[in-house]
Formats: sequence, C-alpha cells, structure tokens
Amino acid sequence: MMLTAEQVAARFAVKPVTVRRWVLKGLLPAQKIAGALFFDPQDLEKFQKPNRAGGRPRKDRKISD
Repeated sequence: MMLTAEQVAARFAVKPVTVRRWVLKGLLPAQKIAGALFFDPQDLEKFQKPNRAGGRPRKDRKISD
C-alpha cells in the first residue's frame, strides 16, 4: 500500500511541504500519479534509518569557535 505525502508527514512529524522538499532534493523517493506523490513504506524505512528516528534529515553543521 502506497502512502500519501500527508501520511508520510504525519509519520515524521513534519509538514507535507517538507516531505515534498525531501523529494525535490532527492532524499526520499516517490512516485507521481495523477499529480500526487505516493511513497513506498519500504523506502520510508530506508530513509529513516540513517536519520534521526521520527525526524527530518540532519544537516552537517560546522561549529565555529
């Protein structure tokens, strides 16, 4: 069963626009069907593992002295 951007957003506790940005950046694979984005739950598991659980992808930040 494929998930919508709204369902993915709820899973990661972010807004649907954030999910769409992840897709545009190539961070999260999606299929576009009739103008709407759909996500495979297996892709979400792969996406979540290298990132913080339940959160958005981390950006590497340099700490200056």
